[in-house]
Amino acid sequence: MRTPALRTFSPVARTASLLVLVCGSLGSVASAQVQWKGAPEHAPVIMTPEQITHAAAGVVARGDRSRVVVEFNGPLTDAARAALADAGVRLLAPLGEFAHFATIDGGALRLDAISGFEGLRNLRPIETAWKIHPMLIRGGVPEWAVVDAGEQDAAKAAREHGPHAALDALGRDPTIAVYVIVHQDAEAGQIGDELLARHNGRVETALRTVNALVAHVPMSSLLTLAEEDAVQWVEPALPHFDELNNSNRLRIGADIVQAAPYNLSGEGVSVMVYDGGRARATHVDFEGRLFIRDNSNLSSHATHVSGTVGGGGNASGGTYRGMAPGVTIQSYGFQVPGGLSAGFLYTNPGDMEEDYGDAINNWSVAVANNSIGSNVASNNFPCEWHGEYGVTDTVIDSIARGSLGTPISIVFAAGNERGNGRCGTGYGTTAPPANAKNHITVGALHSNNDAVTNFTSWGPTTDGRLKPDVAAPGCQNGPDAAGPDWNGGNSTVSSSTSASDTSYGSACGTSMAAPTATGAVALMLEDFRANNPAVLEDPISSTIKAVLIHTAEDIENFGPDYKTGYGSIRVQPAIEHMRSGNFTENEVSTGEIVAFEVTVGAGEDFKATLVWDDAPGTPNVYPSLVNDLDLIVTDPNGVRHYPWTLNPANPAAPAVRTQVDRINNVEQVFVENAAPGVWSVEILGHNVPVGPQTFSLSTDGDLDLGPTPLSVFATGVPTLIAPGQSTVINITINPGDDELVAGSPTLHYRTGPGSFTTTPLASVGGDAWQATLPAFSCDVDLAFYVSAEGVETGLRTTPPNAPANLFTPDVGTLQNLTIFTEGFGSVDLSEGWTATGLWNITDQCGSDACEGSLFAYYGQTSTCTYNTGSTTTGSLMSPEITLPALEQGGSITLTYCSRRTTESLQTYDLTRVRVNGTIIDQPVGNNADWQTRTVNLGAYAGQTIRLDFNFDSRDGILNDFLGWQIDNIRVTAIAAGCEDVECPGDFNGDGVVDFDDLSEILGGFGTAYDFNDLGLVLSNFGAVCNR
Repeated sequence: MRTPALRTFSPVARTASLLVLVCGSLGSVASAQVQWKGAPEHAPVIMTPEQITHAAAGVVARGDRSRVVVEFNGPLTDAARAALADAGVRLLAPLGEFAHFATIDGGALRLDAISGFEGLRNLRPIETAWKIHPMLIRGGVPEWAVVDAGEQDAAKAAREHGPHAALDALGRDPTIAVYVIVHQDAEAGQIGDELLARHNGRVETALRTVNALVAHVPMSSLLTLAEEDAVQWVEPALPHFDELNNSNRLRIGADIVQAAPYNLSGEGVSVMVYDGGRARATHVDFEGRLFIRDNSNLSSHATHVSGTVGGGGNASGGTYRGMAPGVTIQSYGFQVPGGLSAGFLYTNPGDMEEDYGDAINNWSVAVANNSIGSNVASNNFPCEWHGEYGVTDTVIDSIARGSLGTPISIVFAAGNERGNGRCGTGYGTTAPPANAKNHITVGALHSNNDAVTNFTSWGPTTDGRLKPDVAAPGCQNGPDAAGPDWNGGNSTVSSSTSASDTSYGSACGTSMAAPTATGAVALMLEDFRANNPAVLEDPISSTIKAVLIHTAEDIENFGPDYKTGYGSIRVQPAIEHMRSGNFTENEVSTGEIVAFEVTVGAGEDFKATLVWDDAPGTPNVYPSLVNDLDLIVTDPNGVRHYPWTLNPANPAAPAVRTQVDRINNVEQVFVENAAPGVWSVEILGHNVPVGPQTFSLSTDGDLDLGPTPLSVFATGVPTLIAPGQSTVINITINPGDDELVAGSPTLHYRTGPGSFTTTPLASVGGDAWQATLPAFSCDVDLAFYVSAEGVETGLRTTPPNAPANLFTPDVGTLQNLTIFTEGFGSVDLSEGWTATGLWNITDQCGSDACEGSLFAYYGQTSTCTYNTGSTTTGSLMSPEITLPALEQGGSITLTYCSRRTTESLQTYDLTRVRVNGTIIDQPVGNNADWQTRTVNLGAYAGQTIRLDFNFDSRDGILNDFLGWQIDNIRVTAIAAGCEDVECPGDFNGDGVVDFDDLSEILGGFGTAYDFNDLGLVLSNFGAVCNR
């Protein structure tokens, strides 16, 4: 057993990292609107200080309901979070877009500090609909979550006819298994029993890795449970985990490293196999290296998976040996904690916690294989579960980060959802919990040619993240190295089975791909330990993932893709990369940068891969990313190179390298034929609400800084500065191993084309300096940079390569703007609108309008249906709408009222809202009352668009329904606006109140000016105003 030791960052990496503070607002603009899973909301407005004071006081007055949502204009530093806590506001779970759940301490609340807190834009109550899974809101309780199998018909009735159907028609209130997350300022294990008892429920398990409960609750009590102030989130339990349905060694290079000069077998590495049951420990291929650690049932699948990881192939003369035939295997099977009877159809993550905790703390496992999942398509579960991130995913992400002891590499099969076809054979088919962030999700390839199998699940996740992470052999085309079950078609992966102590069987699936990757990880760890005997800790899990991704073979579209992630794993290059020392581990907080330099040779490509084990996501919202880091790579010529990004709205499109990544916790920059010389690689903590965040960096070239050069970075550079007032920019000048040239720190700014005005920086102690920008008027084109000089380093600037690159904030303030409205005040279309099909403006076929008396209607007022005897389709097109550009913290939002009654099949009678041909909203389901829908238009900032409300019946039958009605269309924005501020005393209009103004007054005293004017000059003397 390896003894843990205090972690030090990788001593094999020949690096010298520099931790400095930087601007936290250099990334792309956020949409500044929380993306709730449960229900959309109107775009929250920017509150005035008085409104924030009133809202906070109202929360205190509620007494028993102290939790709220707070939103900010940008990332918060640790100091800002501490200041909020001192003022009586404790931040809880992050919600993305610089928003948080928070709790207000009425006894400690300082309203003056809250109302004047810089960057606080909104404080509002939490709606119950934001705290409960949308399936439960609709009454759609899944059958597997019904505790008593005899009550599944009641759940079906609720799903088809509404949540009251089971009670009213069947007279039953079925008990539902749910996951309940409790807000971070309450202890789930302490309050759970009392909390659930108030709703006639009970706690089954209090989870350790996340602040959550597995509970049984009557269906009628789900909404009232979600209304509890201490409850953060309620979702249905996942379906019961189930098992997912010899050239592998050759394809990934395991044969190479099993032979000389590597001679690797995984010896000394302890691997956990968490499967649908236990493996057959007596099989001769395991040679006493496999241990049963629970009382789960014998499983041939688990035996096959274990053999793929580390079987010795003893009964086949070595032909069917695994990837790492010397590993020690700890075998666990998924169970219901407490030994509850078979027939329970849901997953209790408590078993995962119990087994993982035992494996990590008692058997020192370093990597865990999971060839299990929820099998959504084959089990006829709702396809909407594909791509979802929920409570079980947070448990996995937490375990990977070390919540049960030490961090651990977790390998998960991507799933075989495309093979069934019920939920489609294309993109977005990854079932939970393969959508977690911190495990290594593995897709399946054919081992003989790296072709993508016809069953492996593809990304993206619902929030657009890349899955799988990598791919590995899980099947084979043709008879080469065919297994014993080959039938002349596609060959399968051969490994040990539980039929006897010498039996083998064959199978295809991501269940075979995942243990192939797990065995590769074991070989990497064995080699690392052998070459670093003085290091008592393995590389952290994000490092293993980074190296696998960095050295994978790109096999589909150029760059990553939603079919195979970053490509097919290659264990020999991974081992060689770790031997090179071109990787490192460090940590970063909001507004900090860790900087490295990498030397790249002539004619070489350059690649840098950043991975971090992110904090568990907040299931209430999209996206699931919590801590957002940026990989900033700058070449010797000062040109920045961006990481790969994919478009989830067009998943087949190749990856691009044109923007920052705001959704993934893996980033990679790749540059072909890179410019030779010294490259800058910086890791920026763009927004780290749960920090500091540990990360892993892997690079090509020579990651060897040598002497640390002088560096210059700006902290808190705004993208928008208010007119009429000066702005202080904090600067960090770290001399490193160099010496700062006295008098060299300088601010350079200009207000249009031409030369720069320069002013010296002011030292505020140590490496901290300040640059003060004077006040400016709205009409200037502001640009600036800061420079400092080192004796050996020479001139350095922020941003790098200035003045070619400059900070260019706009002058103005964020304002609530109304861009476009349409309330249909006349039966005639307003100017610029066009209509086709049955669209008309009316007050018929509905009780009232959403606003006013008229609304737009797709249907015939004579029959109040859209039945024309044939297929009908039409569009209501708005005039052109010009959207503003967005600053950080800005947003653009479409809201409209919708009332819809059509046939129930979602593939017919389509109602869609499109922008320039792209679908942005697609209402489904019927609602007899007006429903306000909200759509984020941030992706179209700075563009001119037309809104298209499109109805398409798709056929000519079952069209005797009301149709679709819309009203009160509004496009609003939180965007920059600017109004100049007066400058009292500046009588000559040069933007400064000084002796020139005094001379102006004295020269015209008694005629043009009087004592009041003289008083303005004297009282404002020295002021720097609009310029």
